[in-house]
Amino acid sequence: MTTAVTRTRTIVDLLCDAARDHMESGLRYPRGADDQDAPLQGYSGLLDEARSVLTGLRERGLAPRDKVVLLLEKPQEFLAAFWACQLGGFVPCPMAALGGDPERWAAQLTHVDTLLGHPLIVTSATLAAELPRAKGLSVVPLEDLRAEHPADSFHEADPKDDAVLVLTSGSTGSSKAVMLSHANLLASMAAKNGYHGLTAQDISLNWVSFDHVAALLECHLLPLYAGSTQLHVEAPVVLQEPLNFLRIISGFGVTMTFTPNFLLG
Repeated sequence: MTTAVTRTRTIVDLLCDAARDHMESGLRYPRGADDQDAPLQGYSGLLDEARSVLTGLRERGLAPRDKVVLLLEKPQEFLAAFWACQLGGFVPCPMAALGGDPERWAAQLTHVDTLLGHPLIVTSATLAAELPRAKGLSVVPLEDLRAEHPADSFHEADPKDDAVLVLTSGSTGSSKAVMLSHANLLASMAAKNGYHGLTAQDISLNWVSFDHVAALLECHLLPLYAGSTQLHVEAPVVLQEPLNFLRIISGFGVTMTFTPNFLLG
């Protein structure tokens, strides 16, 4: 069984260890249930992509512990930006787009901007063009952050430092930001895999957007911890045809996944 070693102090160590120790594993991003040719992005490839984005973030003047809102719907884009933040010591906050309701979306953007002290918002060029008008936002498309020269130095965070902020749903009031430290996440992964027992031979599946904490923890950090291979498909692949959930599990040999109850209903 493959487990994280005792020297891991932050979740950055999980990615670096996986890139070094599990070169046969990585991430695949199928476009549909039949996309068997979706290429494998090794963990070293994810690390390199994050290093490229880190250069762009540093060129924007960000410093360790600065907060960054990630408004990215494609899994490969989100993960590149998420790990760039981790490598730089910035604190990412995943956020969902509220399409179809510009007034509510503008109010949420303004609230989160104030809540997090005017963070940089990293999004796609498409979503950047669709953002409702809200004063004072600092927005950059991920495409503009990819640099030719990847960063070769990383911030060394303390285990007690915040690793990610998770927004609550706001169903009982304005969204709040739940702080999860590196130590929180490492303890969570150790406990979860003490039960699940994932290894490098396992394959996980996620189709839920990363503003949902289970997508980030159960379906990304946990297989990363174990050196497993991960599948990430965009939500519409499953939501528009729920049976694709089962087709992907069968076709790709998935051994571990997560889904909210509403899909099973």
